[in-house]
Amino acid sequence: MKKLEILLLIGLIAIVVCCAARKVKSGHDAATDFSTLKTYAWVPEVLFSDNKPKKAAIDSLISAVDTQLSEKGLKKSAENPDFLVAAIVDREEKLRAADFGLGNKPGNGINSIYHVKGTLVLTFLDTETAALIWWGTDEAEIDLASTQKIRDQKLNRVIKTILNKFPPKVD
Repeated sequence: MKKLEILLLIGLIAIVVCCAARKVKSGHDAATDFSTLKTYAWVPEVLFSDNKPKKAAIDSLISAVDTQLSEKGLKKSAENPDFLVAAIVDREEKLRAADFGLGNKPGNGINSIYHVKGTLVLTFLDTETAALIWWGTDEAEIDLASTQKIRDQKLNRVIKTILNKFPPKVD
């Protein structure tokens, strides 16, 4: 029993360290004057790597980004936007197996864990040239067993974390 408690404690510490090490990445075009950007529009389609997006997932993503951009003072406008917003969503599904053998009998405690890792990339494009002016990305575990409300809350946190890097701080 003591061995199991130690293994669980090590696993918990590893999870905390991995979560703390997660880092949002972003980049931008140094020639862009972000102070002039006031309006935006979405590109026609959100791209999903699995080509099976649900309308609810797309609507949640767009709504969360719109909310965060609105809080930054930007307005959604189909007419003459200053920049375009595009989103790419990638899902990676994995099955991991761990052998928590007891004593000298390996295989007594095989445990398989199915998890889904989602990666969100937000890109902002110049409306006239379609050149990339800013991008941000983050990853998160997706708990498929959770409710849509909980998944939406997690998505909102991820989007807020990404958009904390926008506009970029210029030196």
